Amino acid sequence: MELTKGELLVLEQITKGNKSLKKIAVALKKSKQQIYVYVKNLKNKSLIELIDGNVEPEKVPHLSLLLQLLSKIPNLTLVLE
Repeated sequence: MELTKGELLVLEQITKGNKSLKKIAVALKKSKQQIYVYVKNLKNKSLIELIDGNVEPEKVPHLSLLLQLLSKIPNLTLVLE
């Protein structure tokens, strides 16, 4: 499974505690519509759920590991893109 740069950035924001579409959009300096597209793609890949405008990661081992790595290693999104 491949993730785009935008999808990785959204996942990185989730690790920082930004779970609403608005907060993620502000943090990434993108429109809410752009963030929604990334979130929709992540949802189609069964990596996250969108509940009342809040993004929640699915509880699967490979995603948990990726989120841990994104939270601990700065600029990992640049390497993974």
